[in-house]
Amino acid sequence: VLNGTVWHDASYDDQLDTNERALAGWTVELMRNGQVVHTTLTGNDGTYRITGLGPNAASSDSLSLTFTAPGAGPGTAMLGQASSESFTNGLQRIDDIVVQPGNNLINLDLPIDPNGVVYDSVSRRPVSGATL
Repeated sequence: VLNGTVWHDASYDDQLDTNERALAGWTVELMRNGQVVHTTLTGNDGTYRITGLGPNAASSDSLSLTFTAPGAGPGTAMLGQASSESFTNGLQRIDDIVVQPGNNLINLDLPIDPNGVVYDSVSRRPVSGATL
């Protein structure tokens, strides 16, 4: 079983805090040796769960998770660095996942850090030192 959460990480600490917004409708794909073997969506609480996955620890099978925002396409910017304790974290992906028999892997997460620019709507110039 693979479990995790996607949320807007306003505190930039990779921890889901009570005041942070869960992100629903994100596509989570499980890849085995580069091929999609399972697809699910995050729920209203930002969580996903993938069950029925056999172990890969004793094989050469490579497992990865990819995360895609609702409405995103091939040219959409990557928005967040994945967060897991034991695997390889990348932009909107977790690689090198190892599943032992009977594992229930938790906290395979995607915290999305806020980004953007505050600008003057008339001059279109960035406003330095702006705090939101």
